[in-house]
Amino acid sequence: GIAVSAPGVFGQSVDEALRPSVTFLRELGLTRRKASALCVSFPQLLQSEVAKKEETAAYLEGLGVPREKLGRCLTSNPQLLGLSIERNLHPTVEFLVQEAGVPSSKIGALILAFPNVLSYSVDLNLRPTLVFLVDE
Repeated sequence: GIAVSAPGVFGQSVDEALRPSVTFLRELGLTRRKASALCVSFPQLLQSEVAKKEETAAYLEGLGVPREKLGRCLTSNPQLLGLSIERNLHPTVEFLVQEAGVPSSKIGALILAFPNVLSYSVDLNLRPTLVFLVDE
């Protein structure tokens, strides 16, 4: 349960940390029930600051993912909002556009269809797979 996977949640203020996090998730298109279930299965969502999650959400919106559909991405990739823009998201998007040939206008649709792609390592997963597919 949550007590084992994220005991730090119990030290956070309901009004200053937990409630704003759940409200934020609801703004991304999740119902109250889905937001709660997501927080129980991935309690780290409650531990990061809303401002950090907002920055990541804004980045994804800028790529063409509608804000109200970001919740759908989170249900299959809950760690998405915890990924670093500089270290994870931007390099992955750059790879997809520059090396894999995904048109920048289609990145949002790709993320909506397959949000896990943003969690894969460019060097360990994406590039070797692309090289294999191109060379075969």
